[in-house]
Amino acid sequence: MLQASTKDVQEFAQKLTEELNTAATSGKIQEFISGLKKIIEATVWTKAFDSTERDTYHSRIREDGIREIEARWWHTEPVPENTGRRISLEFCDLTAQHKTWRVEEVWAPETVECASFEAFARAAQRFRVQADRKYRHPFVPSTGFDALLKSGRTSFDSLASRFIADIVADLSDVGVVPYIRNDEANQGQESPWKEFPAWERTLPAWCSTPNHWIEPIPPPGFADSQGPHPLREQYYKKVPTLFIPGNGRCIVSCAKKPDVISRALFIPVHEIRYPGTVKAILNQEADLVPYGAHFVPGKVTLDAAQALLGRVIQSSTEPRSDPDEFPAGKRRKVNKSVQTEQYGDSRDPLAVLAVPCAWVGAAVLPADVKALEIAAGMISEGMNASVGKPEAEDRLSSSDWSDKTMACIRKLNADGFDPVVEVGPDGMFVGGDLGTSKGDDDEFEAEITGAQPGVWSMSVEPAEGEEADEDRLMHLDPLLIRFVWASDGSVDYDALPRPGSIQAQSSGDPHATWEVVGSFSVDSGTVCLFSKYALDNLLSTGKEDDREAMLEAFFDDGGEGNVFVPSGVVTASSSDGGFEVEGRRDEDGQIVELRLRV
Repeated sequence: MLQASTKDVQEFAQKLTEELNTAATSGKIQEFISGLKKIIEATVWTKAFDSTERDTYHSRIREDGIREIEARWWHTEPVPENTGRRISLEFCDLTAQHKTWRVEEVWAPETVECASFEAFARAAQRFRVQADRKYRHPFVPSTGFDALLKSGRTSFDSLASRFIADIVADLSDVGVVPYIRNDEANQGQESPWKEFPAWERTLPAWCSTPNHWIEPIPPPGFADSQGPHPLREQYYKKVPTLFIPGNGRCIVSCAKKPDVISRALFIPVHEIRYPGTVKAILNQEADLVPYGAHFVPGKVTLDAAQALLGRVIQSSTEPRSDPDEFPAGKRRKVNKSVQTEQYGDSRDPLAVLAVPCAWVGAAVLPADVKALEIAAGMISEGMNASVGKPEAEDRLSSSDWSDKTMACIRKLNADGFDPVVEVGPDGMFVGGDLGTSKGDDDEFEAEITGAQPGVWSMSVEPAEGEEADEDRLMHLDPLLIRFVWASDGSVDYDALPRPGSIQAQSSGDPHATWEVVGSFSVDSGTVCLFSKYALDNLLSTGKEDDREAMLEAFFDDGGEGNVFVPSGVVTASSSDGGFEVEGRRDEDGQIVELRLRV
């Protein structure tokens, strides 16, 4: 153990005294005490601990630090009794008028209750907690504020010990505390979230993912059930987006922009011996995005952009040449270490970063490659093929496909079976007028994303309600199509469930809100609503140039009147016009129930 000289001790004591005086003058005595505790605790480490004691010690220090920060950020004291008369203070944001850069974020006035002989620090804390809950992430709150008093601009910390009555007397407008946010003071501050990897973080109960944020499409290599993983084998952890605080202003539960926000992120990780699960190291110099999956500016559709949400993406400032083309010359180096730009004033500490690029795409990582290879090896000829398309020579002839499909349709519509359909990992339904969607170049008008993968029950029943009664008076026959998630797993058309053997789960809450998740129009046509995954698999077993004929088989069934097909529901509409598909979500935000009145 090293021994300090008398001179060293004297110099340290002098420096400590100077820092104490500075902290007392600036009103930052608590920060000084916190730092002093860390010095004392670090000194304890001159004694050798074994690994168990060391881990226990680290955990205790971390937990103590978290409690101290949480109390400093989010704890408020009630207004005390018998400390003078009760006063309401209105804190008004004048930040935009007092910064040298343009400030577009203006907080609404906040009213705070306090007592006249209460310390201003307590009222200021109530304001901070009240406002930060509305405008900032709980991991990165705004903590630096200045008050604009008649005596001048003064930090909240400097006013901490003054009585409320004293502050009120120093206000230009009675009961109004004008303030300036110092967002730049928040940069680099300690935060408990940095002590934990993203997948181990938790949020306070008052901060939760909004229902309107969408469920992202998972990468091929993601698995809901996480078993033991070999060391250093990459896999994904699904983490709520709110667990990544960013600068504290953009990723917040009250965010309304952008219009589409992902509920979760898929973070690539792997296992090591110590400390266990860590972020996977990616080869940023490798081409992780297949050339055909590049999205270029001006040619990105909304669906394509939405498919990138939650995924690891790769981009480049330069176009990448097609690897299948004969090289015309030396290939240009692709620069993936791009420079960032800022939207707004560069002096704004919370300015949004932008990355200019020539292309962007979802990275295909080792877990994805492995999953795709496994899936490719599991392709079968039958209706239960799960991934990929059969080779041309393995596809069924038109007559064989029709016979096999009609056999499945008859079983789905028979009394002895429950009609079910499988929704794949893409979580998508498609629907519209089948007559105008059957061509090779046609698309379904309605696309619904965010559905829970697995087995869904299907039903078509007479519609109820006043509107339905009015339709019947006009000799119409309104129907209600319903899809309800039943369980995880897949559908085997050779072993369909017997009546009553599956229990549809619905949203779990009978009062859950119905929302419009898709719409389309029909003109004297046939309404259809399909699981995209099941439909793609079904069509992949027939000839590629027979799409129109295959889809026509759904409503040209020889007058049998079948409504259930191996990918969903097909039925004649009771009237022409627009139709809306409504859905309900579970507590995780995934769609688990659909209904369509036709």
